[in-house]
Amino acid sequence: MVRVILLFNVAFLVAFLLLPLSALAAEGDGEADGRPWLLGLEAQAYPAGGIGTLRLDLPLGDHLGLTLRAGYNGAFRQDFGAHDDERGGGAGASLGMLYSNSANAEGWGLGLRADYWRLNIAWSDQRRNRLDRVVGDEDWLFVALFAPAEWRNLHTLQGKRQGRTTIDVLQPTLELRYLFAASDTLLIGPSLSAGGEINVRTRGEGVGQGPILLFGLNVMLRL
Repeated sequence: MVRVILLFNVAFLVAFLLLPLSALAAEGDGEADGRPWLLGLEAQAYPAGGIGTLRLDLPLGDHLGLTLRAGYNGAFRQDFGAHDDERGGGAGASLGMLYSNSANAEGWGLGLRADYWRLNIAWSDQRRNRLDRVVGDEDWLFVALFAPAEWRNLHTLQGKRQGRTTIDVLQPTLELRYLFAASDTLLIGPSLSAGGEINVRTRGEGVGQGPILLFGLNVMLRL
């Protein structure tokens, strides 16, 4: 299984590099002198957490650019993961390519990006799950009221499990962004990204991974 994951990572990174190179070749030797560098902040929210990064967009041609990010990913998965509660976070960095429909970076942009995060996740499984499995969601209150001894016994049988897991996460996403000019130097706009979280290395008990959808806000300065 580990070899399969590693092969997938290599294949993804090769494709990630070949796609922008082919687009760059199609553009020819377009000049990037008139296209500004962008430096700013990007905040993203997703159902199980949030990401804050410092972002740098470097022009490679009239419409193609390289995106670099570094920041923090906070995970508040609650019961979205493999346990009843998962929360934590960690630092990471991103590398991507972005195609813009205008040479001044305003308007629509479409890109591919790969994030790599190292997250420390604290997880726990609540006692009540044992009771739910034995008597069902609807009957646990009845048992607690009219058979308290049995209720306490079921609680004792379950106990509370908790622990910590460190994961290295590869997060490839497709990004759609729109920037409008708030001033001559300030650009602001929303973004939408879709992709997946892949736990490429896990130290501890397994935690959640899977599809991800992120809503973002960019505040960028033209340099």
